[in-house]
Amino acid sequence: MRLFVAINFSKDVKNALLAAIDELKGQAVSGNFTSPDNLHLTLAFIGESERASAIRGAIDPALIAMMRKMPAGSPHSPSPESEARWAAAASHPDAEDLAKAKSFMQGFLAMYDKFLKMM
Repeated sequence: MRLFVAINFSKDVKNALLAAIDELKGQAVSGNFTSPDNLHLTLAFIGESERASAIRGAIDPALIAMMRKMPAGSPHSPSPESEARWAAAASHPDAEDLAKAKSFMQGFLAMYDKFLKMM
């Protein structure tokens, strides 16, 4: 399974991107274009892993806390499903998965913090 950290776009941003994609399609000779359901901003690519549950469970608590502060309905606020996934996955990660995920998330949080300060 390919794992990555991404942000989903709001409806307004997604609509603007879809309009731009439609314009590009009209100018393209050929190519593949992302389906509307798959539009997102990838912040970091983790790679191939069969340990998705362990990695999800090892997400740094600061990121989860930040997501929980986002307004309800925001594309980045956690859903009941993601809350349940985090709780279930947190119950069984191994030490190696935790160390890798912690290192990755610390880097991600630093990058995300810089991104927010630019806005």
